[in-house]
Amino acid sequence: SGNPGNISGFTYGGYHNESYYYVSTSNQDWQTAKTICENAGGHLVCITSQAEQEYIYQQIQWPSFNNTHSWIGLTDENVEGTFEWVSGEPLNFTNYSPNSWNNNNPSNSDYVEQETDGPSSGFWNDQGDGNHLKPFILEMPSQLLNINGCDSTATLNLTINNSTSTFTSVTECDSY
Repeated sequence: SGNPGNISGFTYGGYHNESYYYVSTSNQDWQTAKTICENAGGHLVCITSQAEQEYIYQQIQWPSFNNTHSWIGLTDENVEGTFEWVSGEPLNFTNYSPNSWNNNNPSNSDYVEQETDGPSSGFWNDQGDGNHLKPFILEMPSQLLNINGCDSTATLNLTINNSTSTFTSVTECDSY
């Protein structure tokens, strides 16, 4: 699939398995990167398979960042030691670095980066804090669906101030 459009602050990186990827043009701390991605309509990249891992590393991260680690959307900020994707996708695939992953370190390493240099190149590392400024990858699903399984939802709540009136909440998917 082709480039879906330009997004300010990003360079288009490519398309793989129903997602568009964009490379940040600035370095940010993890929380700011997460917010920027959400405001753009997507999320920090969530790598859920070996194929996606290889695509991200070989086609996007290595050519774009060359020896610079980048933020990905994996965190255990909610419960220490329980990592979750910011997208809510299940954590069925991991690529933890055998050389630098320190999940048992009490330093609260809440945010994850993908490394691009040294013996851990291409692997994930839990960073001691999210304040380091790093580039990041925006993942934009090609089919955006909300919790109702719709690409958009209209909700109507109607209340009439009358002792005999009731209200009904109706949630519908658009149908065009």
